[in-house]
Amino acid sequence: MSVRRLFATVAAVVLLAGGCSDEPEPRFEEPASTPSPTQSASPQAQTPEEFIREWVRLDREMQTTGDTTAYLSVSRECRPCRAVAERVETIFENGGRVETKGWAVDKIESLPTKGWYRMEGSATTVVIVEEAGADEKRLPGGPITYDFVVRADDQGWQLVDLLEVA
Repeated sequence: MSVRRLFATVAAVVLLAGGCSDEPEPRFEEPASTPSPTQSASPQAQTPEEFIREWVRLDREMQTTGDTTAYLSVSRECRPCRAVAERVETIFENGGRVETKGWAVDKIESLPTKGWYRMEGSATTVVIVEEAGADEKRLPGGPITYDFVVRADDQGWQLVDLLEVA
């Protein structure tokens, strides 16, 4: 399933690869203290891998609260990310909601091309209510693999693009 198609149907950057719903959901532990994007934006303060983990946290937060500010601050150049943020904003503006525990990140590795990183993990089930009074849509979780393109600029790390690995 293509990233564009998933973004259009999922309405959130969960980007599920369509795993089995019979699989147990991964455990997600909240960090004891999570730095704000402004505290961790500096490339000198984070590795690219730490930034990707922070982005995954911001993604989940954006989906469950409808507040896209922090997420978009580190995804300015990511066109699919902006489209998903707009979709999430629309859902919340229409009285809907998104419920997810997000992604469990198992592994992040640097790829041969500068700025590219592969993340392997799993996604939990996502519940989407498009607008007030609408029926719930459930999307199954499962294993996921994505390539992230990240770049440091004068404002910190940025997610430039992400691609589903089939």
